[in-house]
Amino acid sequence: MSIETKLLQHQTLTTARLTIRPVRLADADMFLQVGSDPENNEFTIRYANEEAVLEALATYWIGQPLGKFTIALNDQPIGAIDLHWTDCSAEIGYFLDKRYWHHGYATETAQALMKFCFNTLKLLRVEGRYDARNPASGDVLSRLGMHEEGRLVNERLADGIPVTTVIMAKTC
Repeated sequence: MSIETKLLQHQTLTTARLTIRPVRLADADMFLQVGSDPENNEFTIRYANEEAVLEALATYWIGQPLGKFTIALNDQPIGAIDLHWTDCSAEIGYFLDKRYWHHGYATETAQALMKFCFNTLKLLRVEGRYDARNPASGDVLSRLGMHEEGRLVNERLADGIPVTTVIMAKTC
């Protein structure tokens, strides 16, 4: 069975506190809140206005839904996580509304998705990448048991500033 078929069959994951479910149009306000707040979007998605959010939902988050999830706490969207895969590995990326930072939600969500990758999708490797200026994201990946594999120095520019991307991974 293909990875795509397995993702289609498992569109919702649950943890002790969270539901990891497909992105919905009703989540647009959360995407705008996170994407338009300079503190919240320093290292992640940026959306200038509602039109930009709707375009992103239409072309990516909902338009290509497999592997893209809203993180919900008590049915309220608090962030999102996505999965990019090949035949034997995947990369996870996530963001949370800053009001939900420092409660373990990112770790809990990423742990559930990583477990799904290894146990259900039967992948051999899961990785995460983060901006070296954002050590909190690296802490999340470390708590998942990932280890640093390398750094892409000055890989890109963010607001005119060279960014070093740290690559961390866990293998089965």
